[in-house]
Amino acid sequence: MSATYSFWGALMLSALAMTVDAKNAEPQIHLICETPVKELSEADLKVVCETLRLEIEQQFPERRIVATGESNTENAQGTVATLVVQALQSDQVKGELFWQNLETKENYSGPSLQVDGMDGAPLQRLIEGFARDVLHVSMPPWDK
Repeated sequence: MSATYSFWGALMLSALAMTVDAKNAEPQIHLICETPVKELSEADLKVVCETLRLEIEQQFPERRIVATGESNTENAQGTVATLVVQALQSDQVKGELFWQNLETKENYSGPSLQVDGMDGAPLQRLIEGFARDVLHVSMPPWDK
């Protein structure tokens, strides 16, 4: 009888631990980056996307970023962040950040944001400013 009790007790403790782990798991952000601009190279889009990912990690370290394609979010949990890059030039970055809470299916979007730089300024610095600012003006759904 005690062997059966020990087995069921261990099983219940294991189930309880998994439930606690699931509740304490880092919330996920599924990051998608896209552009309607045909002239924008995939490599440039990746630079902007990676810069935004780093900014999200810095501002929200309690969340785990998952780079994913739009079709991979069907059974996902957490939040989807979709960055639409509308322009990327040596002196300008323009885009919009959309959020979707996957549990409630509510959508949030910030305004389209354009960050301009001076001629000769490093493009990476301009992209970093854009990532910081677009995240600031389009607050994620957990802040709503």
